[in-house]
Parts: sequence; C-alpha cells; structure tokens
Amino acid sequence: GPKWLLKSADPDAKEKIEDASKANTTVDLSDTERKSFVVLWEIFGICYEGYTGFTISTLICLFRIPETRPIFAYSLFALYLYKAKAFLTTFKTDNPQGKGKFMSILFFYWPCYGGYCLLHLIEHYLS
Repeated sequence: GPKWLLKSADPDAKEKIEDASKANTTVDLSDTERKSFVVLWEIFGICYEGYTGFTISTLICLFRIPETRPIFAYSLFALYLYKAKAFLTTFKTDNPQGKGKFMSILFFYWPCYGGYCLLHLIEHYLS
C-alpha cells in the first residue's frame, strides 16, 4: 500500500518524525493514515487503471493502424524526456531502486523510442 510505496521511493522515510526541523526534508510515513492522503491515493489508483487501459488500447491501435506508431513514439519519447528531468530534479537517484529506474530510462526507453523517432525522421526526410 501507500506506506510501502513511500518507503521504497525514499529509503530515508520515517514512521513518525519527532524533530520539526526535519519535517520538510524527511518523508513522514504516518501521513499515509490521513484522510486527504487516502483520497489522493484512491485518485492516483484510478489514474493508474486508466493508464493500463490506455496502454492496451495503444497496443491494439498500433497493430490495427500502423500509421499511428510514429505519433505514439514521439509522445512517449517526450514523456521519458520529462521523466528523466523529474528524476534529476525531484527524486533521489542515490538509492538502488531510483538508480535502476533512471538507468532503464537512459538505456532502454530513450534508445527505443528515441531511436524509432530518429529512424522515422530520417525516413520522412529521405522520402
């Protein structure tokens, strides 16, 4: 649930923060019990389910209408450019999980989507 997710995203998270000076720099896991957090958690869960539906519909679209592949590749490449920027500015990449996610963006998603976009641009330019 939410505690596990926060703990895995930030290994320095604490169950309860006693020192008020650390409240802005340390993730407080006890916040996951607040009603506002529970509501946000449910909203994000709905969004994630929508994302799953989008992924499935994209897959169907890519096979049924191949002309849409470049559009999806460009949009996903832009998404992973933003995700890398977010990792560098927001998240800690010094823990193994954060570093692994960042490396998968650099060495899998960027080459796959970026390579496809580059090939498509070359093909479009030559035709």
